[in-house]
Amino acid sequence: MSYKAPLPRYKDPLFYTGLISAVTFMLMVLSPIMVSRLDKGLEAAAILSTLFMFSLSLTIFLRRHRCPACGRLFTKKYLGIESREFLTESFDGLEENIGYIHSEGNRKNTTGSREYKASERVEIRKHAFQCKECQYRWIVEEEREF
Repeated sequence: MSYKAPLPRYKDPLFYTGLISAVTFMLMVLSPIMVSRLDKGLEAAAILSTLFMFSLSLTIFLRRHRCPACGRLFTKKYLGIESREFLTESFDGLEENIGYIHSEGNRKNTTGSREYKASERVEIRKHAFQCKECQYRWIVEEEREF
């Protein structure tokens, strides 16, 4: 495994997109206060909110496509699913105010309670990734409920 030093902060594009997101958010909040005419303040807030949403989505996109060890972008290589686990959990509870619908169409509500058992099935997938530059390997877990 070859060691690569992490990117310095001034070369990290994620730092700049995060900084732009923070500055545009602050300006968006302060723009109606700073502008004396209300129409211009709301117009500036609309423009800044669009810029904020764009820079925030770009920051999230870049964060998802970088190596956690060296910080380089677009070096993430998908290795496949490392493991799949199926968990089945059952839990007990009380159901109150049970409603029934009769075949005639009228409804009947009861005020009593009864116990019920329910089961929940969860699939956990572990996806393996590897950095093309520093050869760092990491696992991301994904859960799905059935």
